Amino acid sequence: MKIKPVVDYVSDPHNQIVVGRRAIIIPINHPGMDNVSNNGPVLTSQVINHNPLTGEFETENTCYKPE
Repeated sequence: MKIKPVVDYVSDPHNQIVVGRRAIIIPINHPGMDNVSNNGPVLTSQVINHNPLTGEFETENTCYKPE
């Protein structure tokens, strides 16, 4: 089982996180800085799990939590 990095993101109440779709977020501390900007919006891979109470969600490679 692969341990996924946890990335903080800027929470935006206008942005919906939906399981089965890709999310648009602004990451704060994504480790893949060569491919992912921490300065603007990015499109994640498909969301596979989402907790609407906490705002945390998971994609195939990464776990995200709102700051």
